[in-house]
Amino acid sequence: MSRWSKFLLEWNKVIVGSILTAGSLAELFCFCSPETLFLKQYKYLMTYKEMEEPYPLTSKVDQAKYEVFEDLIRKQRLTQKQLEKIDIVINGDMNNPFHKGNLHSRFGTFIGLPIAFTFNTPEEVPMDNYRIGQTLTIEDGTQEGAVLKKSIILGKNAVKYALLHECLLTDSYYMQIKFGLIVTCISGCATFMYTSATKMKFRSGFRMLATIVPGCLVYGLVLLQFWCLYKRWKDAKVDEEVAEFGQDYVLGGLEYYSQMVRRNKALYYIMKDNTKDFFTSSGNEKERLLWNDRVPVTAKRDFFKEKMADMNET
Repeated sequence: MSRWSKFLLEWNKVIVGSILTAGSLAELFCFCSPETLFLKQYKYLMTYKEMEEPYPLTSKVDQAKYEVFEDLIRKQRLTQKQLEKIDIVINGDMNNPFHKGNLHSRFGTFIGLPIAFTFNTPEEVPMDNYRIGQTLTIEDGTQEGAVLKKSIILGKNAVKYALLHECLLTDSYYMQIKFGLIVTCISGCATFMYTSATKMKFRSGFRMLATIVPGCLVYGLVLLQFWCLYKRWKDAKVDEEVAEFGQDYVLGGLEYYSQMVRRNKALYYIMKDNTKDFFTSSGNEKERLLWNDRVPVTAKRDFFKEKMADMNET
């Protein structure tokens, strides 16, 4: 036996353990740092810019922000100090609003609103550079293009609803739960790999991989289902809370999701020959088999339709 082989046999546990520990820490850092240590840089990256300067909030968005923040304070849902930790930027995508970080993190949070929120008329919508996950060139003058343009325009109540929805999501442990599941997944997979490499006796490396890979995949998929379930539950709970803020927000939610259904239907017919077909003919986002973390748009529209009907009855 060579000196090198003897060294590997004697120190295999230390070598495997060190490699897995270093790899796990590096992976965790890559997942967590954008929303914590590098949140400011991440915000700058996600902000739409003109001439290298962040795109300013328009009067419609600025007024909606003012009213939403006033309502959050009036309802004693958030304090002025908490609201100061929320920064709002315009994102160049036409997709949905999003947030990164949260109010329970020492690094704060920011909300990204789609550039579509700044448009007031269909004529302002750029059809030659339409971004929704990917950049599309949409033929102007077509029936689908006309429907798409009209579906993008949102009133102030719809913008207020979307902004309030994201503000309430920032006041959760959304980020901490996500990172907790990531830590659990990576550490569990690393422990399984370490045990397989040092404790179990395999006759070949292929058999070891045939055990490790499926085991880690199944374990990761189980945790992913917990995450998807939590996201759907939290989204539904926030919508219930939004409805308690009054008729303006219920009308805004109804308008927002009605417009989104129209937008998605138009995009379905525009993109149906595209290899990346993201939508269904009913106006929902296409569900993925193992990653279903969104409440269907039509279900959210119907929720606010029912809330509006209940308000009219009373």
